[in-house]
Amino acid sequence: MSIDFDPSLSPILKFVEEKAKKITDIKTKLRLIEQEEEKRLAREEAKRVAAEREKRAAAAERAEREAEERAAAAARVPGMSEVYKDPVLVAGLQNPRVMGELQQLMSRRGDPDALGRAMADPEVS
Repeated sequence: MSIDFDPSLSPILKFVEEKAKKITDIKTKLRLIEQEEEKRLAREEAKRVAAEREKRAAAAERAEREAEERAAAAARVPGMSEVYKDPVLVAGLQNPRVMGELQQLMSRRGDPDALGRAMADPEVS
């Protein structure tokens, strides 16, 4: 059994095969470019996640160190250890507004106006 082949179609067959090869090569290049882009994005995401993890770890370490420093300071001041046992007072000491008012009161000792303003503020009192 023989295959029908027309020799006059040989140039057309060669042309089509060349075009098919070019199309295949272009698709391969595009696929490789996409894969490289996916790898680059994955590396960037991994770096971002690692940086975020380090940032959280540093923040946790800093918070732990600050808690230890507060506990050490409380141990030196008579009665302060009782303050840190009260969750309401601890929450107040972690509020920046409350801490600001306390610092103002401490810097203006004996100023009844500052004490009156602090007592009038429901968030602080």
